[in-house]
Amino acid sequence: MRYLVLECMLSHAVVLDEAGRVMRVPNLGYTVGEMHEDIYLADTPVDDASDAVRRRGSSRKACWLAAAACLCVAIIGGAWFWQTPRGTVHLEINPSVAIEVNRFDRVVGLTGENADGDALIEDYWSYGKDAETVVFELTDRAEDAGDLAAGGAVALDVASDDEPWRAEIEERLIEDLSEHVGEGIMVARKADIEAVQAAADELPDAVIVAVPEPGPTPEPEPAAPAVPAPSPAPAPSDDSGYGDSGYSDYDD
Repeated sequence: MRYLVLECMLSHAVVLDEAGRVMRVPNLGYTVGEMHEDIYLADTPVDDASDAVRRRGSSRKACWLAAAACLCVAIIGGAWFWQTPRGTVHLEINPSVAIEVNRFDRVVGLTGENADGDALIEDYWSYGKDAETVVFELTDRAEDAGDLAAGGAVALDVASDDEPWRAEIEERLIEDLSEHVGEGIMVARKADIEAVQAAADELPDAVIVAVPEPGPTPEPEPAAPAVPAPSPAPAPSDDSGYGDSGYSDYDD
């Protein structure tokens, strides 16, 4: 026989059986709406009723244990999701460090990749900080320590199996760090910096052209005296100088 719990009181419950009968029975931890097949009526022996209560309590304890186990799994899974790096930012100035970043762009690990890198991160707390903040602060520490000055370069590369995320965070960090340090310092991928340096090494050495010292300025030679130009000859005249003689015509 199956019973549906209709109402629950402190000491008793009201149930409906499959025959349509409504009965009041001892409340052994029932909940309204539950369906039971082992309902104990009022004349049920006390020992049997106690056994039912114990079984009911054991069932609830098992439910609580299952819920607690699920909560632990959720907490452990969340911690694993937070702690697992999504990629690593390699920051190389002269000190070199590796910054592990999770899926929330938060730093979960920081290690030096050389002796100078170990010195740079000594006593520095990075866990849980934004990746960009850690990159800025480590670059500032290197500058304060004299490892970075105007004309220097900062190499920044990101390694990750998630290529879209890798490309996005690498480009963003390079752009933001370039703005942070100013134009006097080059910020780029290590391969790009090496290419620029190789191109500079291939340039020819400066050509030195010897310029002779100027000698004494020679004195100018004296100029020849100027020869006056000859005067033009007077134009010939029709006047003979004898005047009119009156013998211009001959008589026949």
